[in-house]
Amino acid sequence: MYLALDLIASYLLDSVVSWGSLHVAIFDSRDSLIGHLDISANGPEETVTLCPQASGRKYFVLLTGTPNMHYTTEITDNVPEIFLNETKSFKASKTTLFKFKPTGDVTKKQLDITVLSHSDTVAYLKVSNICKQAMDTKYLDYSESSLRLTFGQKGKITLSKASPPSLLNTSGGFIYIAIALKNQNDKEKFGNLTLASSFDYSYGKPLVSLICVSFFGGILVSLWALLCFRDPYILLKEDNPVDSESLNSLTASNSYSHLKENLKSLFSSCWKEREAGNRDELRPLVRGVQRRTPLTWNELFGAMKKVLLGHWVARGPKTFSYTTCIVGFALMVGAFQFVFETWKEMIKSGDRDMCYYNDFCYRVSDYDIPFNLMISNLGYMIHGLILACSVWVMEAGLLAWCHRLACHRRSRSRLPEGQDELPNHCVKCPCIDAHLSNMSVPHFQPANGDEAVLLNAEAYKRKYSFSIGYSFAWALIFEGCFSMLYHFCPMKLTFQFDSAFMFVISGLIVVSLYNGTSFKECTVHGEAQVPVHSNNFFLFFIVPLYIFNYFGSLYFSDESNLSDGMKIAFITCLVAYALTLFCWIGKKLFLNVSNFRDCDVLTKIVSFILALSFVAIVLPVVYKRNFPNIFLFGCIFSSLLAICGKVIVEFWRSELSHWTVRKFAFHFLKGLYVLVTLGIMGTAVWIFLAKATTNKEETPSESRDLNRNCAWLGFFDDHDLWHILSSFSLLMGSYLVLYISK
Repeated sequence: MYLALDLIASYLLDSVVSWGSLHVAIFDSRDSLIGHLDISANGPEETVTLCPQASGRKYFVLLTGTPNMHYTTEITDNVPEIFLNETKSFKASKTTLFKFKPTGDVTKKQLDITVLSHSDTVAYLKVSNICKQAMDTKYLDYSESSLRLTFGQKGKITLSKASPPSLLNTSGGFIYIAIALKNQNDKEKFGNLTLASSFDYSYGKPLVSLICVSFFGGILVSLWALLCFRDPYILLKEDNPVDSESLNSLTASNSYSHLKENLKSLFSSCWKEREAGNRDELRPLVRGVQRRTPLTWNELFGAMKKVLLGHWVARGPKTFSYTTCIVGFALMVGAFQFVFETWKEMIKSGDRDMCYYNDFCYRVSDYDIPFNLMISNLGYMIHGLILACSVWVMEAGLLAWCHRLACHRRSRSRLPEGQDELPNHCVKCPCIDAHLSNMSVPHFQPANGDEAVLLNAEAYKRKYSFSIGYSFAWALIFEGCFSMLYHFCPMKLTFQFDSAFMFVISGLIVVSLYNGTSFKECTVHGEAQVPVHSNNFFLFFIVPLYIFNYFGSLYFSDESNLSDGMKIAFITCLVAYALTLFCWIGKKLFLNVSNFRDCDVLTKIVSFILALSFVAIVLPVVYKRNFPNIFLFGCIFSSLLAICGKVIVEFWRSELSHWTVRKFAFHFLKGLYVLVTLGIMGTAVWIFLAKATTNKEETPSESRDLNRNCAWLGFFDDHDLWHILSSFSLLMGSYLVLYISK
């Protein structure tokens, strides 16, 4: 419909005066105001575009203005149409409206509606299949029929089969696109509007590629790690040179004839000496063994079955492993409720500023969610399962070797002076604490030789704890779950869920290095290094950190309503907690130290001072009010410092004078593993920092200026690559930490 009116005021003069104004108000047949214009005599030419009326309805125009002036105005409801792959220029001084009619081919793919501008002036981009809703950019209608976002230099709204409005259901056959300035005080904004088809809902190739890279890459990493670090346990050093040579020949030989046996027994972790101080602890079990053959598959699989049924399900120390799962599942319930309600509110209102997405690489599934950004966290879960299976195989290998060595057991040697024989009942008893009140246990004698062998094998295996190894695996899986949950709707308050298990992983690294993989024996006087137990770790470290991280997110968020009193209380409690924590760590590290000039002690002192300075001084200066980042990077830096300190301490203890070419080659393989781990970690961090696709610390329009196109397979962006690479670095780092945790 096209309507042109030549309107003349009540007092018409031949000459046009240079002052005055005209106000034009347009109403529909229901007397509803649908548009207006304010025009000054010397002002620029202005137009207004109206939504088309239904057939048979008319427009009504009300004119008010300065008399004795000649005005010409044109009113039209002919909305400019834009076509696929066409670029339209726009000038957003008032609402600029376009329409697009999707065809059958367009509905088979996602439709990207992109606006680009050289100006930083913030404007609205709104899309709806109802014209009036698109025109009303200032308000959200909560009808799930429109999408709106703010943009500066660039912005993009993606319509799909799952988005509201859906490409498969357009009212009247058109999609309406409106652009308007957010602030009325701004004069104008120029830019270009483009429509293009993008993703065709083909998930096969990217998903198969992701799974294959994560799975087969994880298997390769595991084989490499277990080849280099398969022996974190101290078993045997016989006085008999024949026994020593035969028992250690498998690890010392590099000949081709032993290659098959090496690969076959790759997961076995118990045949190489490690420290001189613990060389005789298995002497009662293995004396008389003349040769050492690799474990058979039947032995290994049989031990895996016993570990699965007898230790995972029935008995055995769970501690860190089970507590990690309890914390993860309990936290996930509340986190999912919070994130889901936020996302649901965004879908209902159509406000795309609520969640910080990379709109330039936005791939949906059956729901309007960033499916690519969420599914890329699958790498963490796959690598967590691979790590759990590796620890399972190592534990089963240890049990199988203990069983084989127990079969060759001879009579016990005379007990060392000052020690009593441990009753067999202590090994089988499900709760030894029940006997402590009587200071005695029932007599228990194995009925036959096989039971005695199993008892002795079980007794030795219980010296080693695989709990933290499994906990690392579950923590990796939960990190993937919580990262996926965070990217469901990324924002300041949901970032606490993304970092939740990064705290756990960092803490587990420090605890693993302190506790070690084996329980320490107490001396004649009852002195022993008291390990950090799982309940202490989670209750006094993780739980307070979660609480402080939540209030830190509120403190950092501009939308929070924390009063000054609550902020002061938060800072006070945080300082008190930090002081208590560092005092406790210092007590654990230096309470029983007598010689502070020892290289090991000096290394610990330097690491402790660096961690204290970085967490308490450097990070607060760099991040100021951003407490979530202070907590996260403080934990990561402390864990890396703990690893470096442990490696340096082990270097001081190593016997460099006894190195051979063969040992050097083996250590070179280990060193290469560490370098590759650091390289992958460094690359991941560089991608995270230098190629960020969003920034939740900025406004939505400023964050949207960082959006980038997909970087891999037209499906994954740079942040997805960070997920994949960081999962590899965490997997490789876990093997290294378990190895150096003696």
